[in-house]
Amino acid sequence: MAINKATSGFIYFHSTSTTMTAEATTSSAGNVYQVTAAAKQIMDPAVAPTLNATALSYLDKTYADAGWNYYEGKVRLTGATSPTVTGAYLTMTTLASVVSWSLGMAKNAAETTALGNTWKVYTPIEEGATLTINRFYADTEFWSHINSGNEVIVQLWEDAVTGFWCKGYVTSFGPTMAVGQVDNEAITLQLNGTVSRF
Repeated sequence: MAINKATSGFIYFHSTSTTMTAEATTSSAGNVYQVTAAAKQIMDPAVAPTLNATALSYLDKTYADAGWNYYEGKVRLTGATSPTVTGAYLTMTTLASVVSWSLGMAKNAAETTALGNTWKVYTPIEEGATLTINRFYADTEFWSHINSGNEVIVQLWEDAVTGFWCKGYVTSFGPTMAVGQVDNEAITLQLNGTVSRF
Protein backbone atom coordinates (compact mmCIF):
# COMPACT_ATOMS: atom_id res chain seq x y z
CA MET A 1 0.00 0.00 0.00
CA ALA A 2 1.29 3.49 -0.75
CA ILE A 3 0.01 6.86 0.36
CA ASN A 4 1.21 9.53 -2.04
CA LYS A 5 -0.72 12.68 -1.23
CA ALA A 6 -0.60 14.63 2.01
CA THR A 7 -1.07 18.05 3.51
CA SER A 8 2.00 18.22 5.75
CA GLY A 9 3.81 16.62 8.65
CA PHE A 10 6.41 17.11 11.34
CA ILE A 11 9.66 15.39 12.29
CA TYR A 12 10.43 15.20 16.01
CA PHE A 13 13.40 14.18 18.09
CA HIS A 14 12.69 12.74 21.54
CA SER A 15 15.19 14.35 23.88
CA THR A 16 14.00 13.33 27.36
CA SER A 17 12.25 10.28 28.86
CA THR A 18 10.37 10.98 32.10
CA THR A 19 8.77 8.43 34.41
CA MET A 20 5.03 8.62 35.09
CA THR A 21 3.24 6.63 37.79
CA ALA A 22 -0.46 5.74 38.03
CA GLU A 23 -1.34 8.31 35.39
CA ALA A 24 -5.09 8.87 34.93
CA THR A 25 -6.77 8.02 31.61
CA THR A 26 -9.86 9.16 29.74
CA SER A 27 -12.11 6.67 27.94
CA SER A 28 -13.12 6.80 24.30
CA ALA A 29 -15.01 4.48 21.96
CA GLY A 30 -14.23 0.78 21.78
CA ASN A 31 -12.71 0.40 25.26
CA VAL A 32 -9.75 2.59 24.28
CA TYR A 33 -8.29 4.73 27.04
CA GLN A 34 -5.87 7.64 26.62
CA VAL A 35 -3.52 9.23 29.13
CA THR A 36 -5.39 12.37 30.17
CA ALA A 37 -2.43 14.75 30.48
CA ALA A 38 -1.67 15.93 26.92
CA ALA A 39 2.03 16.48 27.67
CA LYS A 40 2.42 12.79 28.60
CA GLN A 41 0.63 11.18 25.65
CA ILE A 42 3.72 10.28 23.59
CA MET A 43 5.00 7.30 25.54
CA ASP A 44 8.53 5.91 25.58
CA PRO A 45 8.44 2.43 23.95
CA ALA A 46 11.82 1.65 25.54
CA VAL A 47 10.12 1.61 28.96
CA ALA A 48 7.55 -1.20 29.18
CA PRO A 49 4.24 0.35 30.35
CA THR A 50 1.88 -1.37 32.74
CA LEU A 51 -1.62 -0.90 34.11
CA ASN A 52 -3.09 -1.04 37.56
CA ALA A 53 -3.80 -4.61 38.72
CA THR A 54 -7.55 -4.51 38.00
CA ALA A 55 -7.11 -3.36 34.40
CA LEU A 56 -4.03 -5.44 33.53
CA SER A 57 -5.99 -8.66 32.98
CA TYR A 58 -8.15 -6.84 30.37
CA LEU A 59 -5.25 -5.68 28.16
CA ASP A 60 -6.18 -6.30 24.50
CA LYS A 61 -2.88 -7.34 22.90
CA THR A 62 -4.39 -7.38 19.40
CA TYR A 63 -4.54 -3.56 19.43
CA ALA A 64 -1.64 -1.53 17.96
CA ASP A 65 1.65 -2.67 19.53
CA ALA A 66 0.64 -5.47 21.95
CA GLY A 67 -2.20 -3.36 23.31
CA TRP A 68 -0.46 0.04 23.34
CA ASN A 69 -0.45 3.01 20.97
CA TYR A 70 2.74 4.70 22.16
CA TYR A 71 2.36 7.73 19.88
CA GLU A 72 -0.93 8.84 21.44
CA GLY A 73 -0.74 7.36 24.93
CA LYS A 74 -3.60 4.93 24.27
CA VAL A 75 -4.37 1.42 25.49
CA ARG A 76 -7.28 -0.86 24.60
CA LEU A 77 -8.95 -3.25 27.02
CA THR A 78 -11.32 -6.15 26.48
CA GLY A 79 -13.63 -4.94 29.24
CA ALA A 80 -14.72 -1.62 30.70
CA THR A 81 -12.70 -0.40 33.69
CA SER A 82 -10.80 2.70 34.84
CA PRO A 83 -7.11 2.05 34.12
CA THR A 84 -4.10 4.02 35.30
CA VAL A 85 -0.82 3.88 33.40
CA THR A 86 2.71 3.56 34.74
CA GLY A 87 5.62 3.97 32.35
CA ALA A 88 7.45 6.90 30.77
CA TYR A 89 6.67 9.70 28.35
CA LEU A 90 8.86 11.55 25.85
CA THR A 91 9.58 15.26 25.57
CA MET A 92 9.56 16.14 21.88
CA THR A 93 11.60 18.70 19.96
CA THR A 94 10.44 19.67 16.46
CA LEU A 95 13.27 19.21 13.96
CA ALA A 96 11.57 19.94 10.66
CA SER A 97 8.30 20.46 8.82
CA VAL A 98 7.34 18.08 6.02
CA VAL A 99 6.35 19.48 2.63
CA SER A 100 5.27 16.18 1.05
CA TRP A 101 5.56 12.48 1.84
CA SER A 102 5.05 8.95 0.54
CA LEU A 103 4.54 6.02 2.90
CA GLY A 104 4.99 2.43 1.73
CA MET A 105 3.96 -0.53 3.91
CA ALA A 106 4.42 -4.23 3.19
CA LYS A 107 3.65 -7.54 4.89
CA ASN A 108 6.09 -10.41 4.38
CA ALA A 109 4.88 -13.97 3.90
CA ALA A 110 6.68 -17.25 4.60
CA GLU A 111 6.04 -20.40 2.63
CA THR A 112 4.41 -23.13 4.71
CA THR A 113 3.56 -25.61 1.96
CA ALA A 114 3.15 -29.20 3.14
CA LEU A 115 4.97 -31.88 1.20
CA GLY A 116 2.73 -33.17 -1.57
CA ASN A 117 0.54 -30.05 -1.90
CA THR A 118 -0.31 -29.02 -5.45
CA TRP A 119 -0.32 -25.31 -4.63
CA LYS A 120 2.09 -23.35 -2.49
CA VAL A 121 0.79 -22.08 0.86
CA TYR A 122 2.00 -18.91 2.57
CA THR A 123 1.56 -17.48 6.07
CA PRO A 124 1.77 -13.72 6.73
CA ILE A 125 4.55 -12.81 9.14
CA GLU A 126 6.21 -9.49 9.99
CA GLU A 127 5.29 -6.10 8.53
CA GLY A 128 7.63 -3.29 7.52
CA ALA A 129 7.48 0.22 6.13
CA THR A 130 9.58 2.91 4.51
CA LEU A 131 8.91 6.62 4.31
CA THR A 132 10.07 9.22 1.79
CA ILE A 133 9.60 12.86 2.71
CA ASN A 134 10.50 16.28 1.37
CA ARG A 135 11.22 19.19 3.67
CA PHE A 136 12.45 22.75 3.31
CA TYR A 137 16.23 22.83 3.62
CA ALA A 138 16.67 25.66 6.12
CA ASP A 139 18.79 24.55 9.08
CA THR A 140 21.68 22.40 10.29
CA GLU A 141 20.04 20.99 13.46
CA PHE A 142 18.25 18.26 11.53
CA TRP A 143 21.53 17.19 9.94
CA SER A 144 23.23 16.94 13.34
CA HIS A 145 20.59 14.48 14.57
CA ILE A 146 20.41 12.21 11.55
CA ASN A 147 24.20 12.20 11.15
CA SER A 148 24.41 10.87 14.72
CA GLY A 149 22.03 8.01 13.88
CA ASN A 150 19.29 9.22 16.23
CA GLU A 151 15.82 7.77 15.88
CA VAL A 152 13.18 10.31 14.89
CA ILE A 153 9.40 10.30 15.33
CA VAL A 154 7.28 11.50 12.41
CA GLN A 155 3.70 12.75 12.33
CA LEU A 156 2.11 12.73 8.87
CA TRP A 157 -1.15 14.47 7.93
CA GLU A 158 -3.49 13.27 5.15
CA ASP A 159 -5.92 16.11 5.85
CA ALA A 160 -6.86 18.31 8.78
CA VAL A 161 -7.97 15.33 10.90
CA THR A 162 -6.35 12.02 9.91
CA GLY A 163 -2.83 10.75 9.32
CA PHE A 164 -0.07 8.50 10.66
CA TRP A 165 2.48 8.33 13.46
CA CYS A 166 5.72 6.41 12.89
CA LYS A 167 9.36 6.31 13.97
CA GLY A 168 12.57 5.27 12.32
CA TYR A 169 16.07 6.05 11.10
CA VAL A 170 17.18 8.15 8.15
CA THR A 171 18.84 5.95 5.51
CA SER A 172 19.34 8.51 2.74
CA PHE A 173 18.93 12.21 2.09
CA GLY A 174 19.74 14.69 -0.66
CA PRO A 175 19.23 18.45 -0.85
CA THR A 176 18.05 19.99 -4.13
CA MET A 177 18.97 23.58 -4.93
CA ALA A 178 18.40 25.73 -7.99
CA VAL A 179 18.62 29.42 -8.83
CA GLY A 180 15.39 31.20 -7.96
CA GLN A 181 13.86 28.11 -6.32
CA VAL A 182 13.14 27.14 -2.70
CA ASP A 183 15.77 24.76 -1.35
CA ASN A 184 14.35 21.38 -0.32
CA GLU A 185 15.62 18.02 0.82
CA ALA A 186 14.44 14.49 0.01
CA ILE A 187 14.82 12.06 2.91
CA THR A 188 14.19 8.30 3.14
CA LEU A 189 13.56 6.60 6.47
CA GLN A 190 13.49 2.93 7.39
CA LEU A 191 10.63 2.77 9.85
CA ASN A 192 11.07 0.95 13.14
CA GLY A 193 8.11 -0.78 14.80
CA THR A 194 4.45 -0.06 14.20
CA VAL A 195 2.85 2.59 12.00
CA SER A 196 -0.16 4.00 13.83
CA ARG A 197 -3.11 5.69 12.13
CA PHE A 198 -4.93 8.54 13.89
